[in-house]
Amino acid sequence: MSKGSPILKVTFQMDFNDFYNFNMHVSKEMIDKSKKKVTIFGAMEIVMAVVFLVLNFTSQSNSSLNLVLAVALLCMGLFSVLFYPAFFERQLSKAVKKTFDQNEYFHNDVTLEFLEDKIFETSCVGTGSVAYKDLQKVYRLGDCLILRMSKEGGYVLPLKAIGEEKIEQIEELVRRKMDEAELEEAEELDREADELAAQEEEGSEGSGDPLSERNGEQ
Repeated sequence: MSKGSPILKVTFQMDFNDFYNFNMHVSKEMIDKSKKKVTIFGAMEIVMAVVFLVLNFTSQSNSSLNLVLAVALLCMGLFSVLFYPAFFERQLSKAVKKTFDQNEYFHNDVTLEFLEDKIFETSCVGTGSVAYKDLQKVYRLGDCLILRMSKEGGYVLPLKAIGEEKIEQIEELVRRKMDEAELEEAEELDREADELAAQEEEGSEGSGDPLSERNGEQ
């Protein structure tokens, strides 16, 4: 079955910097929550370490166990507080780069055809499509246009590979198609509600009022 002629068509390759920025963007909320949690626990460990040190040096009988505990807690706390700013972003960058390097999808051309009702994708891993109604939002991120399909995924269209004029055309088209799909969905819900109301009205008219009917017979 033919998919029809595209309204717009673009072919591009993903750039690592764009891929990295998108991954950091979609992971930001998770990273911030984890960072806050780790920082709180780290601060608590540092406070407990200080308490153990104070108790150890102010008490008459110095306890080597308290000293070891205090040093261990202090090291753990400092590691927790410093972990994200010092190590996390570097480790995440390595993980993202490894994913980018090992995935053929990012090193070959990707073609997107913008049809009347969906976006059709052709790449080295095969073909696929997404309906405009299934897109969550469209926005700019740096030098890219993002077509978000979920919290973690979406199409990243690089401006430098596609050009500003084509990007603007795509953005306008996709926004219009999303609005049309949203309007069609709202109209369908209205039709379903009207049909349900009509069915309930017909049911109430058909059942009548048994008590009124008996009084009429008498």
